[in-house]
Amino acid sequence: MRFADLPEDFLTALQDDIHAKRGAATPAVRGGSVEVTAYLAGRPYTDVTTVDGFPAEPLTPWL
Repeated sequence: MRFADLPEDFLTALQDDIHAKRGAATPAVRGGSVEVTAYLAGRPYTDVTTVDGFPAEPLTPWL
């Protein structure tokens, strides 16, 4: 299963959960919901940037 296979409301809830678990050190990023969720989970992603427009630095795997 891929993040793209998951419903939007599930992705939103998963992003919120990951943010809560990772804490305040999680950077604010921009991108599509699927890509941002993959980024936050520490999985391969594309086209995710910081709010300043720079490429987001990879995070360690969440699980």
